Amino acid sequence: MARHLGEEAAPPLSLGLSHGCPRVPWWPSEVREGVVKPALAGTPNRKLYLVGGSFGLREFAQIRYDVHKLRGKVDPALKEKLKQNTVTLESEYEKLEKSDLDNWENIRGPGLLEDSRTVQKQRREALRLKTE
Repeated sequence: MARHLGEEAAPPLSLGLSHGCPRVPWWPSEVREGVVKPALAGTPNRKLYLVGGSFGLREFAQIRYDVHKLRGKVDPALKEKLKQNTVTLESEYEKLEKSDLDNWENIRGPGLLEDSRTVQKQRREALRLKTE
């Protein structure tokens, strides 16, 4: 390719660091100067934050994977206890059929500013007077 008069030669491609900023030809100069350079250059606290943050993220990700591995494992004692459990859906349904759900009494709980013990004492006293 022939160069015309007044035309400058294109700079050579280099991906190495030059003055703290990588030379990536497809990045606009505003990005190189405004994003990459300030992230690489700066106070030691910022560099420590960047490096420490990457190690911290690695540790949290490792915890995630460790929990995922342990989720499939079950304690043998718990497995035996679950095998001994004879409660079935049908047995629970039979218990509900036997219970009397039509005769019930609405019991009001204590309010926000009421003491639950005094309310319980009043209810017990009222129930005792009612049965006498």
